[in-house]
This record gives sequence, structure tokens and C-alpha cells, in this order.
Amino acid sequence: MGKKRQRHNSPDTMLRQCRLYHTQGNLNGALQLIQRLLGQAPKEPRVHLLAATLFLDKGKPGTARRHFDTARQLRNTNDDNQALLHGRLLEAEGDSESALACYRALQESTPPRAGLELARLLAGEAQWEEAAEIFTTLFTSEISPEDTEPTLDDWLLWSRAWVACGRLEKGVEALQQTIQRFPSSNRPVKALIHTLHQERKLRRDAIQRLENLLEENPQRADIWRALAEVRTEEGAWPEAGDAWERSLALEPDNAHAHHQRGVIHAFCGEKSRARTAFQQALELDPELAAAHLSLAENRRHTADDTAHAEGVEHLLAREDLDDRSRTTLLYALAKIRDDQQHHTDAFRLYEEANRLQGERWGYDPAENDDWSRRILDTFAVDGPGWRHIRGSESEQPVLIVGLPRSGTTLVEQIVASHPQAFGAGELSRLDKLAAASLPFHLKSLDSYPELMARLDDTTATALADDYLATLAHASGGGDYSRICDKMPSNFFHLGLFFQLFPNGRVIHCRRDARDTALSITFRCFRNRLDYSTSLRGIRRFHAIYRTLMRHWIQVLGSERILTVDYEQLTREPESGIRRVIDFLDLPWREECLQFHTNNRPTPTSISEVRQPVYRRSVERWKRYQSVLPGWFTEAWGAWPPQP
Repeated sequence: MGKKRQRHNSPDTMLRQCRLYHTQGNLNGALQLIQRLLGQAPKEPRVHLLAATLFLDKGKPGTARRHFDTARQLRNTNDDNQALLHGRLLEAEGDSESALACYRALQESTPPRAGLELARLLAGEAQWEEAAEIFTTLFTSEISPEDTEPTLDDWLLWSRAWVACGRLEKGVEALQQTIQRFPSSNRPVKALIHTLHQERKLRRDAIQRLENLLEENPQRADIWRALAEVRTEEGAWPEAGDAWERSLALEPDNAHAHHQRGVIHAFCGEKSRARTAFQQALELDPELAAAHLSLAENRRHTADDTAHAEGVEHLLAREDLDDRSRTTLLYALAKIRDDQQHHTDAFRLYEEANRLQGERWGYDPAENDDWSRRILDTFAVDGPGWRHIRGSESEQPVLIVGLPRSGTTLVEQIVASHPQAFGAGELSRLDKLAAASLPFHLKSLDSYPELMARLDDTTATALADDYLATLAHASGGGDYSRICDKMPSNFFHLGLFFQLFPNGRVIHCRRDARDTALSITFRCFRNRLDYSTSLRGIRRFHAIYRTLMRHWIQVLGSERILTVDYEQLTREPESGIRRVIDFLDLPWREECLQFHTNNRPTPTSISEVRQPVYRRSVERWKRYQSVLPGWFTEAWGAWPPQP
């Protein structure tokens, strides 16, 4: 009996058990056992080498180095395992150059193991292309069980390496293989979506790629969710809703999926179904802040409707609530209090929500000041930005610009109700043409707007064709005379727009600055809008916007830019709508007066476009006059009369 216990506790047996713990991921158990081994066999080099490995994995390179040096003193040999460990030690000590040399020397004798360490280190040193090539060699060949098995992180790093060196297609292919290799993890699917979103061409191909994956993996709810997200990004909302339904059929208890299904219902004007989906999400996860906000935004709360507010208040009382969730819940509760006409309480809640949002986003107003100054200098009356070139003669593009919450969605809905027009929503392509495509085509490290001085016919044509392709894709290739891009901030780019499309048109939406500012303040923007988190920030940005629009109208003329006043449009809707359609040179159609019956999906200002023109939002700021700062109630500056 004593001999059996002695064999069980022998150094060799304990060493095997220690390695097994390490392989199974039980690092603490392995470290406890190695401490006992060091006491029993202090002169055994294998024990010190394993101790070095364990302490290195524990993040203690100093201790690991001491055991490694002890092992070398006890056994003056240097096999491949010891050499690999030496390379890892050098890497941990910051000597990347020596570590790389060590791994390269070992590639011939132990290619999989040394190659894996080499690829990891090269990626860490941002030597992406060589890392990607080595990963590709490793992952497209069989790695035997006795060799180091690459982890999921290694496979994801393979894709990241290809993407980092500009080979997006290869990065996507790597992720598709990773999904097959790790079918139980949703991390590769999320990485695939992130990668596909980086490039418009890949985004267009994303749906087909995901559908191909689903043919082989129809029971993968995470891939169905990924397909739903891409379809949403592409504006294919009904199809996105179908994908969410398929994911929920597989995972009916997924609160996030119920919430996103509700969002699609809301986009499509199905508010009752949207509310049901949001409530289902909250039944599954009462702490899902996004669902609380979506429910608040898609219903009108009466004074007697207290249950939802009480639930949100209960969550806000928690001290362990993260800032993002707290911000979202504050917006939700503020919306409820606004519905119930508790204006003082609502304003206080909105202020707190915006304060937290502002802390997370940060805001440097000097950046916008400098940006607008450079645009005004470039596109002065005789500025260098005006070139004697014409990118495209197309009359199809229409920009709808202004500040958020100034009526841009309403105007787009009116125009999109015309059978010869299409509303493409808020497209970011014009901004990307200015920031990335223009320097690329001109092969310059300089930036927009100063680069406009070098714009030539070839580049202008290429940029115009790119933008027209974006419109064609957004509209599904339909035969439309006019396609609207209603990104409000495109007012920064009107100089570029008219250089590319001299026959294009711009509709400028204008609203009382105080109503606009308050409406922005009361909105939880999903995308970063840094100036929106304080009234003073909004006022400063409004001044920039007003200065630029005055400049464009002065330089380009009212025949190319139509200003639509929200207050006038809501007061005399038919004459205002006829004026818009006439400006676009489209034949009159009665459907434009019935825009609210158009069930086209829209992700912004959902309630406003599902009912006839109303005036409830005119002078809304006066309801909050008692809590607004004194300077706010003053007029923010009058516009010159419209020519």
C-alpha cells in the first residue's frame, strides 16, 4: 500500500498530472502542484522548465526566467521545446527582435509550433502580411495532435491580419473557415459582420455569404441574427424582420432578438407589433435598457400609466448599473415624463442623460469651428474649390440637409411618395468620398477641403460614378428620376456635391432653432453626435450650420437650393408640398399629399411620417420655458428673406 502511494506521488506522476492540469486550463491547480514538485525534486530540469512555462502563462516573466535559467544550468541542452520557451520568454521581456530570430530558427524543425508563435508575435508587432501568410500556411494544413493546437483567438487573429494589410476578401474567407472550425462560438460571426461593414463592396456581398453559411448551418441562430443585422444595414427591413423571426424560432428566449424584431416593426410603421416585441424582450430580460427606451419611444404614456415608469425607476436606483445602461434608461424615463407633461422632471432627466452621454463621447467644438472655416475659405466666391469641371450631368441626386429634427424625414417622406422618386435615407457616402476617396484618387496625403483645388475631370467623374452607384444600390436599381439622400450633415459638402453634380438639387430644411435644439436634446442618438449633449453645444453648432447655409445660398443661388421652413410647411402643407415637387421638376401627383399612407420603412422620426402634417411640435420649447436658461428663450438670429 505504501509503495502504491509512493508511485502515485512520484515526480514523474506529479509532472504528468501538472501538465494535464495545464492542458485543461487549470492554471492555478498546475501552479499548486508545481510548487510541491519544486520541493520534492529541486534538481530536476523538467520541473523547472514546466515551472517557467506556468509562471510565464501567469504573467510573471521574472519568476519564469529564474526557473528557465536554473533548468539550463542543470541540463546543458537546448531541445526544441526549450528553445520555444526561450522565445516566449524573450517576447515577454520585450526583446521582440531576439524572439523573432528564435522562432524563425525553429521553423524548419517544428514548423507548426514555432510558426504559430512567430505569427502571433508578428501580429503583435503589426507585421501583418507575414503574420497572415504564416497563419494561412498553418491553418490550411493538418496540425497533428502532438503539436500546439491553435486557439479561437489565433484563428480570429488570422483574419485580423489579412484585414489590417488591406486584404479584406481574404479576411472574410478566413472568418468563414473559422465559423466552420468553431461552430459553437458566435465570436467569429460577430467578427465577420464587423469586417463586412468596413467596405461597401463587401457589405453588398455579405448577405450572399451569410446565406451560403446558412445553407450548411441552418440551425445557427447567431448566423440568422448576423444576416438580420446586415439586411438592416442595407435597408432591407422586411427581409431583416424575416431573419430575426428565423433566429427566434431557434432561440425563442433571446431578448435581444425580440427587441431587434420590434425595432424592424417600428421602422415599418407596425407600432402595435413593435410594442408587443419590446414587451416580450422585457419579460425575458427586465434589465434590457434598450428595450425600455424603444418601448417608451413607441407609445404615448398617460398620467395613469405608471407601471413602465416604476420599472425604469427601479433599475435606475441600482448602484451597479453601468453608465451606458443608465444613460439609456434616463432617456426612457424622460420620454415617459414628457408624455405625462411633467416638464420640469422630464427636462432634469434629459439633462442628466445628456451629461452622461457627453462624458462618454467627449466634444471639442474647436474641431467643427476649424472645419467650417476651412470649407468657407476653400469655397469662397472665387475660392480654389470651384473648378471648371463637371463630374456628371445626372439630375438624379437630391440632398436633403439641415440640422437633425428639422423636418428632413418629413420632406423625404413627401418626396418618396412620388412614384418617380425614391428616399434612400441617411447615406454616409458623400462624407466618405470627401475623406477617403478624393485623397485616394489624387494620390495625395493632403485632405479635404483643400484637396478640392486639385480636383480634375477624371477624379470628379470617378467620384460621381461612385455616388450614383450608391444611390442605385440603395434604391434597388429602380428607374427613378430623383433619389434623395437625407443625411442632414451633408450641408458641409454642398461645394463638393455641386462640383460632382452641377444639375443636382438641394432641399434645405429649416426650423425654429429653439424647437430644433430642444428636440435634439430630447433624442437618444444611436450614432455619435457629440455636439447634441448640451444646449450650448447645439447653439454653437447651429451657428456653424447657419453660417454655411447662408454662404451656400449666396454663392449657389436659390434656384439650386430650396429652403423649406418647417413652420410654414405645417401651416400650409399643400402649397409647401407643391413647391417641393415643382422644385424637383416632377409632375404633380396627389399621392404626395397622402405621404402618411406610404408604408415605406423609415428608421427616423417614425411617428411624424405616419400621420398627416400636424403642428404639435411648433413652439414646443415654450412648454419648457420655466426651466430653460434665459439666453435660450431669445431668438437665435433671423435668416435673410428667401429670394
